[in-house]
Amino acid sequence: MIKLLGTAPAERAIIYRVGIATGLRRQEIMDLKWGDIRLNAIKPYIQLRAEATKARRADSIPLAQTLATELRSIKPAGVKENARAFGDVPGIDDWKADLAAAGISYKDDMGRQADFHGGCRKTLCTRLHRQGTPQLQAMKRMRVTDPKLLNETYVDDVQLADEASALLELLPGAVVTVPVAQASEAAAG
Repeated sequence: MIKLLGTAPAERAIIYRVGIATGLRRQEIMDLKWGDIRLNAIKPYIQLRAEATKARRADSIPLAQTLATELRSIKPAGVKENARAFGDVPGIDDWKADLAAAGISYKDDMGRQADFHGGCRKTLCTRLHRQGTPQLQAMKRMRVTDPKLLNETYVDDVQLADEASALLELLPGAVVTVPVAQASEAAAG
């Protein structure tokens, strides 16, 4: 997803950042109003309106200071609180074009697709898992009530990566392969 954020046009990259950082669904981002985004709070957050969410809950989602700063920079001066925050949320064609520009396949060899919903929510959930976020906190952040969604649907091969790391830590004197060019440079240095 880092490649996507680096290659997508700025007006779409910010929307992708919001999706990845918050786990908001595409429709929830479309329904987001400037009044929902509390950029001047000591700890910035998004206060979702119940009618604008899938679960019909008025959840609060914290925002990283860096994202809040970026949102402040794009917020039009004098904009009304009930104005939509993002006028044009990318559709599937833009999403696919941005993925292609980043060198990311929309569909992999196993038939899994990197759609907006899964790409953003799965990225957030995987990051939460890798950071060791307790399950109840992660469920609250992802706004899910079923742990299965958190541990199976929205996680991207974390278990396999975690098992590989744990296995390598258990193997004393594990062999680390170094590419030939690096080995030659190390020997010459």
